[in-house]
Amino acid sequence: MILNTAKRSWRSDKLANLGSSIFSEVSHWKMEAQQSGLDIIDLGIGSPDRAPTPEVRQVLSKAALREDSYSYPSSCGSRQFRLKAAAWMHYRFGVSVDPEQEVLTLMGSQDGLAHLALAICNPGDKAIVPDPGYPIYSGALAIAGVEPVYLPLKAENGFLPDLDSIPETVWQEAVFILLNFPGNPISTEVDLSFFEKLISLARKWNVLVVHDLAYSEMGFDGYRPLSILEVPGASDTAVEFHSFSKSFNMAGCRIGFLVGNREAIGALRELKSNIDYGVF
Repeated sequence: MILNTAKRSWRSDKLANLGSSIFSEVSHWKMEAQQSGLDIIDLGIGSPDRAPTPEVRQVLSKAALREDSYSYPSSCGSRQFRLKAAAWMHYRFGVSVDPEQEVLTLMGSQDGLAHLALAICNPGDKAIVPDPGYPIYSGALAIAGVEPVYLPLKAENGFLPDLDSIPETVWQEAVFILLNFPGNPISTEVDLSFFEKLISLARKWNVLVVHDLAYSEMGFDGYRPLSILEVPGASDTAVEFHSFSKSFNMAGCRIGFLVGNREAIGALRELKSNIDYGVF
């Protein structure tokens, strides 16, 4: 018998391009500061410091007492929830989605953002992401072995992505383009004409548009954030993430959903059926 005595590393090479989340690092810094006696003002992760409405807490309390609340849920979410999500899209945005094929329940939008590239891309593919952008945008690509193409958000352009600056060669090679409005960390807003142009380009180059609408209910000065699915027929080339964390003060509950293109949603549903058992 030949034994392998070489020093083995139990750390994936992928972590070299990933590292630990900035939020974990900031949390550690905060803990150290607090333990040293400092009274800090927390400007770290955008975690709501208010509770959900009393009505939400009452419903959760009643559900927690039911004996049938503790079995394995469906990995794609309960049909009742998907129906409610579809109804919300119609009520809030005037958008119709099929709750069976075009809605997927998530353990928070981060769950879907982290796994979507694994579901729809192959190692070596390319995807367009904003710079600066929310950390999981590029982190998910590192996990999936997808090459990021960074789209800069510049002050001289009002921190809007310049879609015309994207070379044709990038459009030809990209599997998807990911953007979010209102943005994080830059709270840029857009009107429907921007989404119309984005969808037009995506259709031209057969690129999936991924819109992260985590701040759907956080518009100010009369502005109401838009859904990219308000562009007629956009679901043929777009998906959109929605989250309960910011809009409903339910960050710890880990609830979100994905709507839009049924092929992309089907791929993510299939992947997640091998990973988890859905939302509690």
